[in-house]
Amino acid sequence: MPMPHAIAPANGTDEPRVAVVILNWRRPDDTMTCLRSVLDQDYPPVDVFVCDNDSGDGSIDRLEAAITAELAARGGDGWRFARVDDPDGALPPLPAAHGPRRLWLVATGRNGGYAYGNNVGLALALRDPAIAYLWVLNNDTQVDAQALRHLVARMEEDSSIGLCGAVVRYRGEAGGGRIQSVGGGHFLADRGRCEQIGENWPADTAIDTAAIEARLNYVNGAAVLARRAMIDRVGLMTEDHFLYWEEMDWATRMARDGRYRPGLAARALVFHDVGASTGSNDHGFASPSSTFWMTRSRLRFLARHHPQLIPLVLMLIARAALREVAGRRWARAAAMLRGAWAARRAL
Repeated sequence: MPMPHAIAPANGTDEPRVAVVILNWRRPDDTMTCLRSVLDQDYPPVDVFVCDNDSGDGSIDRLEAAITAELAARGGDGWRFARVDDPDGALPPLPAAHGPRRLWLVATGRNGGYAYGNNVGLALALRDPAIAYLWVLNNDTQVDAQALRHLVARMEEDSSIGLCGAVVRYRGEAGGGRIQSVGGGHFLADRGRCEQIGENWPADTAIDTAAIEARLNYVNGAAVLARRAMIDRVGLMTEDHFLYWEEMDWATRMARDGRYRPGLAARALVFHDVGASTGSNDHGFASPSSTFWMTRSRLRFLARHHPQLIPLVLMLIARAALREVAGRRWARAAAMLRGAWAARRAL
């Protein structure tokens, strides 16, 4: 059956076609920095969906002007661009004859959270039956010019991988001095939380892909390549978290389906300005807003997938809040308790 408002497939290459989704909320400069690194990818068959989550501050108009100017400065560079104000309607046609690279700026219509905004872009991309992979990028990342090629190559060589991660380094440090995560992380069942693999490793650490993948439960959501066939089985990201734990939920649903697993493309390199879009910071204390959403989403995830851990985690959250009080970080302590209370309907 034809898909509603299907996109006419692009042509000009035999390589698997990829859609890239970048979500913006009130950080158009960061989004453009990320987008420029995507435009520089050494991988031609790409559609890009820049989605604005109803920023309300003129972001989408600024992005439209900036993208238009950027493409003009590049002499077009094979890209065709259109703005979409109604994601439920037909996309402005960017015919196949125009070449293999297409870019849409999408108004999602509301700030429904991280998963909602990305899902709008993913759903639009999936209208094109030629799309084989979908790359979700945080707008506070920059990607190495070969990153997508390495990610696709890893997925192509191992059909069991449904979500593939990169080596993510902290952005802004000399030489990308430290690693944030290698692929992603694993779930600590005895603590009801996640732990990133490779956090703070030196950038030149040798990576054993097989050893990392043996521990990998989820892929770092800052840069995750998803296989279309996996999405067809498992579905898009769960939207009720609003912020955080979406990638863990996606990977857990994938694991329970049983067909696919998470993987690592060790040569794919991504630089991440951690927390620029959320106020969190791996180097210090998270903001109260970030703490609230992290606590709420953690409990909602556990309620869905590991309800037996709820009593333990509530105790751990209470202890953590007391430590914040002892450190006179009143706002963070309050945010933890408010996050737990906000999650109560899922418990």
